[in-house]
Amino acid sequence: MARQRARHPEARIVGSVELDYGNTYQEDHVVLPTGEEVFVGGWDCDDEDVWSFDGDPEEVLRALGIEREKAAEVGFDLDEEPRDRIWSDLGVMALGLHRPVAGGGVEHRRVSCFRVRRSEEGAGNLGDVWFQGF
Repeated sequence: MARQRARHPEARIVGSVELDYGNTYQEDHVVLPTGEEVFVGGWDCDDEDVWSFDGDPEEVLRALGIEREKAAEVGFDLDEEPRDRIWSDLGVMALGLHRPVAGGGVEHRRVSCFRVRRSEEGAGNLGDVWFQGF
């Protein structure tokens, strides 16, 4: 995220990954151009004290101009325990995909995708996890 932020300081950057290994691992990261940032990651089977939390989601919502009640309607409820929140919905709101645009339709943002480069060892490790036995 730091490289993306340095290259595109005006961008809202949202990263989200969910891996299913029988138990689910998830990470969500939201970075706003005004400096607010939230990161969360952990296994669904772990207690909250093992999860990683960094940043204040309320600050992110304030910077986006979204009230707690609206966030809860979208699916990101600050009254839930942190590890029980649907953190990817914070990213949905950061991208503006939760609200219709005046005149109909949805808000359009320029979306860019990037390729993740991996070392040969990293690619081999992924292959061992995902493609063993094929």
